[in-house]
Amino acid sequence: MRKAQRYTSVSRLALLVLVVAACGSPANVGPGATATSSPTSSSTTGSQTAAGSATTSATGVVTTQSPSTSAPAYSACEPWQADSDRIEFAPHWEPGEAIQLERTESRDRSGDSPDAGSSTSMDVTVLESNSGGFVLSWELGETIVDAGAISFPDEDLLAEFLELAQIRFEYTTDPAGAYLGLRNLDEVRDRLGQAIDLLAELPGMDPGVLEETRAVALSDQALQAGAAQDIVVYHSLYGRSLDVARPEVEATLLTNLFGGEPFPATKTTKVITTRDNQGCVVVEVTETPDPERFVEILFDTLFPVGSEPSAEDRAEVESFQIVNKALFVYDYGSGRIRHVTAEQTTSTVSAFRTDVVTIVETNR
Repeated sequence: MRKAQRYTSVSRLALLVLVVAACGSPANVGPGATATSSPTSSSTTGSQTAAGSATTSATGVVTTQSPSTSAPAYSACEPWQADSDRIEFAPHWEPGEAIQLERTESRDRSGDSPDAGSSTSMDVTVLESNSGGFVLSWELGETIVDAGAISFPDEDLLAEFLELAQIRFEYTTDPAGAYLGLRNLDEVRDRLGQAIDLLAELPGMDPGVLEETRAVALSDQALQAGAAQDIVVYHSLYGRSLDVARPEVEATLLTNLFGGEPFPATKTTKVITTRDNQGCVVVEVTETPDPERFVEILFDTLFPVGSEPSAEDRAEVESFQIVNKALFVYDYGSGRIRHVTAEQTTSTVSAFRTDVVTIVETNR
């Protein structure tokens, strides 16, 4: 999130940064997902490094004093048995089953904004199982942030923001585990709305920008694909059947969180290995927006008929680029996703931003 004093002049394009920050950053690789993600080499082995020293405020918010901790190593998998040339991705969940996850995020930005990192505990519970699919809850726990990761005027305001970010999602999937949608939209909208309202306390916040942020971030479309983006990513392999030797290339549409026409893109899914050093299946997914249509649709969405962009905004939109990938580690025996690494790099003529999100199953 940009420093408070820089909110005094926020273009409509810069609003995208606010919306992504409010919804939880990088976008998703998955059905109808927003543009996302890309793995680092260390994610394949799930390497782990030590955290720096930390302090705990009276509000219970823990702030680290050095760069954020890498995600912990994932558990060993029951290997896939090569009885065909395709792998089916399906869960074996039972009602009451609990899955403990840890989400780590690192961010690298140009200019004077500091690099940032955070980690969040997440608890997933299978609530129901029937012929129509599954009902699950996904609950965000405490977030630990690097010092200076979020620019707020004081620690109390930051603590309140992070507490509001502890959202509980209730959602449905089909029988194969593919994400269908949130069931508690109003509850999520209220919680996220309160978090966005805190932005009004930032020095120099433009009320018009804040209202526009609310309208975009709290729409049904943004909540289903943006606020729930970690869920969408986690479930995006379920229901798929992949050839172990041949990449699958298909046309897809990326959700336009501003409510405009979706962005046409090419999606490539390939099995990197059927057995890594932990016995797990590793899959890479890449989504690449059509560059010309991306710019055209972005213009139409941000600057409707009758409004003319400034020369600065036009240059920003015309140069906008996204690089997205995701790496999945799948346990064929249990049907669980053990590890996901997603990286999104966005750039314009004036700035760049790289977000890396890792979700790992843990045994807390």
